[in-house]
Amino acid sequence: MDLDINKGFDLKPFFSFKNDIIYLKRVIFLYIATSSQLKRYDQALLDYGYSIEQLVDKASDCLLKHYDKYQHIMIVCGPGNNGADGISLGIKLHQEGKEVLLCLTGKRRKTQPSK
Repeated sequence: MDLDINKGFDLKPFFSFKNDIIYLKRVIFLYIATSSQLKRYDQALLDYGYSIEQLVDKASDCLLKHYDKYQHIMIVCGPGNNGADGISLGIKLHQEGKEVLLCLTGKRRKTQPSK
């Protein structure tokens, strides 16, 4: 799977450029829960026996349906488990044939590969 954005990735679906100003064309935010609610939910599932990888996979599966009508999708991910959810979602959308721009933020030392 090739996710390298340096290979002709077109930013026009995401941004418009006018007078040296970059405009984001469309932003869709999905509010799911507060950070503390999600942490408690994750911990309960981990205590129940789920692995963190299973939680990431389930989270991205739950979000897939919200992107059915979009072909060009940008996902901004921070470090940590919620960032992993976004990366997993981006991979799945790419596998479905969507054009995905995956932006990773945060300090590199805070990220870690999945086991």
